[in-house]
Amino acid sequence: MKKRFIAALLVAVMTLSVAPLERFAKLDLLSPIDLSINASAASNVDTIYNFLKSEVGLNSAAACGVLANIQYESGFNPTAYNPNDNGGPSYGICQWHDGNGCTNFTKLKDWCTANGYDYTKLDAQLRYLKYSLNKDFKGLLTCLKSVRNNAEGAYCAAYAWCFYYEKPSNKVNKGIDRGNLAKTTYWDKYKSGTIAADYAKVTKGDYKLKNAYNGKYLEVAGGTDANKTNIQVGTVVNSTKQKFNVSAASTGYKMRPLSSSARLVNAWDTHPQNGSNVNIYDNCNELSQWWYFEKVSGGYVIRLAYNSSLVLTLSSSDNVTVTTYSSGNKKQIWSLETGSTAPVTPKPTVTEENLSMNYKSTKELSGFKSITTSNSDVVSVSGSTISAVGTGSADITATRANGDTCIYHVKVSYTWWQWIIVICLFGWTWY
Repeated sequence: MKKRFIAALLVAVMTLSVAPLERFAKLDLLSPIDLSINASAASNVDTIYNFLKSEVGLNSAAACGVLANIQYESGFNPTAYNPNDNGGPSYGICQWHDGNGCTNFTKLKDWCTANGYDYTKLDAQLRYLKYSLNKDFKGLLTCLKSVRNNAEGAYCAAYAWCFYYEKPSNKVNKGIDRGNLAKTTYWDKYKSGTIAADYAKVTKGDYKLKNAYNGKYLEVAGGTDANKTNIQVGTVVNSTKQKFNVSAASTGYKMRPLSSSARLVNAWDTHPQNGSNVNIYDNCNELSQWWYFEKVSGGYVIRLAYNSSLVLTLSSSDNVTVTTYSSGNKKQIWSLETGSTAPVTPKPTVTEENLSMNYKSTKELSGFKSITTSNSDVVSVSGSTISAVGTGSADITATRANGDTCIYHVKVSYTWWQWIIVICLFGWTWY
C-alpha cells in the first residue's frame, strides 16, 4: 500500500471549525513531502476511519477522501506540532493554526477544556472535528455526504476537502494528488462489498443536449461569452450557443459551450445546493464545474460532481438549475446529439379554462388570431369580443398565431336583479 501519510487528515479533521486554510501552507516547507508514517500513527488510521463513518456519518468513499488529506497534513499523529508555521504554531491531526488572524489552535484547546477533553489526544481531536464540521462547515459536510460510494467518490471527497477546506498553495495539483491517493490506496483498503454502479463513459466531442420534457436544447443565453451568463433551454437553432464540448475533468466531465473559448457550465454558488442556478464561468478547476453522466431510460441524468445528488434540471420559464434527483423526472433527463439538427416547430399547446358570465355581459379576449363559439344562442363572437346573449353553456375556442389554443367553457346565468325582471315583471317577453 502506497504510504504517503504526513499532514492532511489531522489538519482537515480539526480545522473545520476555524477559518480554513492559511495554516496548511506549513507542509509546503517539506520538500519533498515525506508521506511515511510510523507504526503508532498507522494504528490511528482505522480509528479515524471508523469515527468518520459512525460518528460523522460519511460513507466509505468520503472517509477515504478525508484520510488521504490527513496523511498529507500530519501523518495521523495527534501530537504533531510545528512551533513556527506561517507566523504561529500548528498542532494536531488537522494542524490547527494560530497566527495571521487565525486562532484555530486556541479554539481546539478551549473547546476541549470546556468539554472535559485532553486536546493532545486523538479522541478529543476527532470529537472537535465533528463539532466543527456541523457548526462551521455545513456546506462541505453536505458535499462529503453526497459522494457515491465508489472510487470516483473517494477522489471527489479528497479533492473537495483539499480545495474547499485546506486550500493549500497550488490546490488544484495537490487536490489531484490527494484524490488519487484516496482513489487507490484508501479505497482499495476500505471499499465495501457493494459498490455503486460506475457512471457512463462519454466520448470526447461536441454535443447538443436535448431535454426529454419539452424537446428544447441546452444553450447559453444570447450566446454571450461572459462570466455568469445564464444557462437555459431553447428551440434548436444550430448555433454555437447550443453546442457543448464535453471532455474529461479530474473526475467526471467538463462542458464548455462552443460560444466560449474557455468558460465552463457551472453550478453557481459557493456551496451549490438544491435550486442553485446554472451559468457559465471561467475554468476554476472546481467540483461545481465537473459533471457525471449516468445512463437512464431515455438519455442521461447529468450529476454535479460537487454533490452528486444534485442534477441538471429544466426549471420554470426555460431556466436550468441543479435540483435533487427524482427518478423518472423527464426534466432531469437529457439526450446527447451530434451533428446538425433541423430546426423544429414546437407542438402547439391546448389549455382549458372555466369561465362564468352574466347575461348581457361582454368579455375581451385579446391576442388570438381566431375565436369561434359552439353555441351562438348563448355566446356570440364579434372580433375579439364575446357576448353573453342567452343563458346556458357554450365552448369558446380561441387560437393564437403560433397554434396555441385555449378552450373556454362558458356558463351564462342571470344576476339576482335580472331574475326579478324575468320572474316578477314577466320580463321574458321582452328582456
